[in-house]
Amino acid sequence: MGYISRRGKRPNEYASRVSHGNIIKDQAVKAFLAECELPKRTSEILLSEAESISYEPLKENPIRHIIAIDGGYNEVPVRLEFPSATVCFFQIGALIFSIEDLVSLDEKPFIDPEDIARLNQIQRSKLIIPIKNIVMKNQPTVTASIRTAIFNFFQHNAEYEDLMDTLKWFIFQEYKRPIDRWMLSSCPNCRNSNIPLLRNEISKECTFKCNYCGKEIYLTDVFRLHEAVDPIFRINIPQRNTFRTPVPSTLKSI
Repeated sequence: MGYISRRGKRPNEYASRVSHGNIIKDQAVKAFLAECELPKRTSEILLSEAESISYEPLKENPIRHIIAIDGGYNEVPVRLEFPSATVCFFQIGALIFSIEDLVSLDEKPFIDPEDIARLNQIQRSKLIIPIKNIVMKNQPTVTASIRTAIFNFFQHNAEYEDLMDTLKWFIFQEYKRPIDRWMLSSCPNCRNSNIPLLRNEISKECTFKCNYCGKEIYLTDVFRLHEAVDPIFRINIPQRNTFRTPVPSTLKSI
């Protein structure tokens, strides 16, 4: 029992832990624990030389910079009355700093706020996608609207101008030995499977043509979000542990 909350001027009555000690001394509990193995204490663990691990710090750290990326999202109703409409607002922050800046903080007897500021220069970017009863202009469905919003975010991002080039660099492994094709699980237009995206056929806008229907495929379709969208209502975004007003929705998982 956690506690009993009383109204008025009386304080909350919290549960007592006195009975917990009596439980451990109970003969039935003692008999049960005698048949169990508890975790060993540190002093009881003996390691042989073969099992011991020796560690020597690196004389020179090969890592020069650290990149940290974090983000979150909120569902924002733009119309509460029926038929309701909702968008999803993402905010992504990226932070890059050098190892030298981090080491210098460790060596200082007092950390100046200006030193911390050098490690806190976060670049923020925002993404808005329609997820319920909203479509973008010139787009026929919610699925097409979400695909276009994500494509525009990568292709025309003012904060990160090289997002699309970075995605291409990553997908086709241009950082080592480049691959010639990437097999897309399904076409977002005709839903046929195993669509080859050829590196030498990518357009300047980072689009391809489906070899079945001939319609346009975005490079950002490699995220396969079009497979998680219910075209009637919304995209299936995992729910967080937050309280919100329930709204009718139809979800479909990959």
